[in-house]
Amino acid sequence: MRIGFVAFISLFLAADALCWFVSFRFLRRQRAMALSQWICHAFFAFQTLYVLLMVGSLVLGTPMRRGPEWLPTPLLALAFVWHIVGLPFVCFGILLTGMVRWVIAVGRWIWRRFARPVAAEPGRTEAAAGEGQGGAVVSRRGFLAGSLAMIPPVLAAGATGYALATNGHFRIRQIRLAVTGLPAGLQGFRIAQVSDLHVGHWATDAFLDHVTAATNALNADVVLFTGDLIDLSVTALPRGIETARRWRARHGMFMIEGNHDLIDDPQGFRNGIRASGLHFLHNSTFTIDHGGTPVQLLGTAWARGTQEMAQNVQHVASLRDGGAFPILLAHHPHSFDTAAAAGLPLTLSGHTHGGQLALMHGLSVGNLMYKYVSGIYQKPGATLVVSNGTGNWFPLRINAPAEIIEIELARA
Repeated sequence: MRIGFVAFISLFLAADALCWFVSFRFLRRQRAMALSQWICHAFFAFQTLYVLLMVGSLVLGTPMRRGPEWLPTPLLALAFVWHIVGLPFVCFGILLTGMVRWVIAVGRWIWRRFARPVAAEPGRTEAAAGEGQGGAVVSRRGFLAGSLAMIPPVLAAGATGYALATNGHFRIRQIRLAVTGLPAGLQGFRIAQVSDLHVGHWATDAFLDHVTAATNALNADVVLFTGDLIDLSVTALPRGIETARRWRARHGMFMIEGNHDLIDDPQGFRNGIRASGLHFLHNSTFTIDHGGTPVQLLGTAWARGTQEMAQNVQHVASLRDGGAFPILLAHHPHSFDTAAAAGLPLTLSGHTHGGQLALMHGLSVGNLMYKYVSGIYQKPGATLVVSNGTGNWFPLRINAPAEIIEIELARA
């Protein structure tokens, strides 16, 4: 895990170095404004240094975490926004520009090789000789070049400001579900679904208090947490446990694990949750009694592969009590396919963050990665609810608001 992560982070280091090198050459050739040069060099130097510190912390064996978290929050956010959003687009632009220039160069060579020689343009030598004149005066070309080079750091800074201003915001999303085969005793049964809290650097104490107050204000029959209590470091687990303990509902709170919970220390996370006394469903079930009507909660362990994911769902489905209404908690929404085939009427998932960054509904990176991204999905006799998540592993969201979902069950 650690070696693979170092290799992955090293790709960011190479990309940062490429952008810095291209920026340096471009600004120098165009004799851009000194201010633009200083800002661009400082920006790329910081991004490169940040990745170097991350690689160093991993190589030295420090706990798996976001990197040098002693940096001020705005700088951490700037590094994340740049590497997740800005860097891929800039690298694509550099590669595309390089390809276009190569095609033009090849075209010129072919023209000069096979076409009739053309006399030099009059005045060309004189113009070239005068290009370097002007001393300290910045040419219009240099001004435009400096302005163009400033676009990446300026946009990254603007996106970072927006991310910091909106981090910690979430909505209460109310859903009324008509469920096939719902017992009469569960008409109006209410679930508070919290998911992907990601307790870590971005989850402030004020945010966790707000989540707790909003969850408890719903006065739900049960709180169901669908994974990713912590972000990266297991050192954040005590804060996560303290928060989850404060959630109140008629029948209590039940939770499963997510992929982020297991990044640093899988067994340490599981042992810590079990020792806390929280209701932790790990390929296991728990039945609650709602006014004489049993509700069986089935929780799966996190699985990386599709086959293992299906096996986990099939395992908890085999533990099903025929006299109880089942609700499946599965962090990855693709578990829904196996759940529907097994006859489980309701599945709750998270993991996708609603796509995190979406141009519009249905158009996001999440839609390229997942079959089920956000909201309600249905198959014959089965319903899936995918939460956008309540917290953040990455502080910027666009058209994918964080949320707590209030689900009210109704008979179909």
